[in-house]
Amino acid sequence: MSGRLKFEIDTELEPSLITSRAGIPSLIEVYRLSGTAAVVADKIKFKTRKRGLSASEMVESFLALWAAGGERTEDFDHLREDKALCELLGHDLPAAQTARDFLSQFHEDDLPLLQDGKASVSSESAALQGLACANKEVILDLQCRKPQKIATLDIDATIIHSSKKAAKRAYDGERGYQPVLVLWAEQDVIVADEFRDGNVPAGMGNLRIIQKAVAALPGKFDEIRLRGDSALYEHGAMTWMDENRVRYAISVRMSQQIKGCIEELPENHWKAVGEEADAIREWAEINYVPDDRNFDKEFATPRRYLAIRIKPKQGELLGDGTRVKHFAIVTNRNDPEGGTGLDLIRWPMPEACLRHDAASAGPSSTPTTCS
Repeated sequence: MSGRLKFEIDTELEPSLITSRAGIPSLIEVYRLSGTAAVVADKIKFKTRKRGLSASEMVESFLALWAAGGERTEDFDHLREDKALCELLGHDLPAAQTARDFLSQFHEDDLPLLQDGKASVSSESAALQGLACANKEVILDLQCRKPQKIATLDIDATIIHSSKKAAKRAYDGERGYQPVLVLWAEQDVIVADEFRDGNVPAGMGNLRIIQKAVAALPGKFDEIRLRGDSALYEHGAMTWMDENRVRYAISVRMSQQIKGCIEELPENHWKAVGEEADAIREWAEINYVPDDRNFDKEFATPRRYLAIRIKPKQGELLGDGTRVKHFAIVTNRNDPEGGTGLDLIRWPMPEACLRHDAASAGPSSTPTTCS
C-alpha cells in the first residue's frame, strides 16, 4: 500500500466497472505516496477482523467519502456500491456501521484534562495523537514539494451545531461543539487542531494551540506570522509570541482604557483608509501600553496598537444606531518596507475579524466595538 495504485489499460469496456469518481484514486495515491498511510498504519492500532479493513484503509475510505461529497457515515452505503471505485482503491469501502465503530475507537473516557472547570478540555487519546502524527507527515510532504519561507498561521474556532444529548450549549444558545483549527495559509493545510465542547470560550487556552501549531511546522522559516480575531487577545499568548519572535496581528477586545486612548487622539492623527457608499474609514496609531506586567519595551518589535474609525458620511446613525465605530488591532510587526500601519491593518483580514469579533468572544467578553 506504500506505492502507486495498481492499474492497467484495458481497451475493452466493462460496463459493470465504470465510475464517475475517477479523480478520487489520485487523492488516495497521494495519501499513500506521501508516507501518511504508513504513519497511520504504525500509530493507530485497533483490533480488527482478519478480513476487515486496516486502520490505514479506513482512513483512506473516509478521504474518499469526503472527496465524493459525503457528509455522514450513512453515505458509505451508497458509495460502496461503486464497484469500479473499489477496484481502483484495491479494497471495499466500509458499511456505515463499520465506519461508526471505527470512529468510536478514537474516544477514551477519563482522559487527563488540558484545562479544568465548567469549560473543560480533555487531552487527546493515543489514536488521535496518531492522526496528528499522520497530519505532520502531510505537512512535511507539502513543504518538501513546494518549500515556503514564510508560515502565516490563521487561528479560528467554529461552532458546529449538534443534536446529541452530550453536546453543550455554546454562546449562541445552541448545543454543539466549538473546535479550534490552525491553518498554514501559504500551504493551505491545517497544522493543528483541538476539539472542544460548545461551552468552551474561543478566547481560552489559545497559547496551548499556538505552541502546538508552531511545533508542527517543519524546518526553519524566515518568519512565522499569526493573525486572528479578538479571541486570540490573551496577554500570556502574546508575550510568548514576543519572546519567540512570532509576528502577529490580532483584533483587540475594546476596554475603557483603549477606548479612552482612541477618543483622545487629535483629529490630525487620523489618516484616510477609503470611502464607501455611506461611510468613511480612517486609521491611526494609538499611544497605548498594556498593563499585563509582562510587556517589555526591549522586545525587538514591541507591541503596537492601531485603531480603525468608521463614520457615516452625512452624520446620520450607522446601521446599529451608533454615530461612530472604533476597532483596534495589536501587532508586533514592523511596517512592511515602503508601507505604513495601514498595510498591517489590512493584513490580518480585518473585515472578517472585525465583523465577527463580538460573536466569537462570547457574551462574557468585553465587546470589541464601542460607540
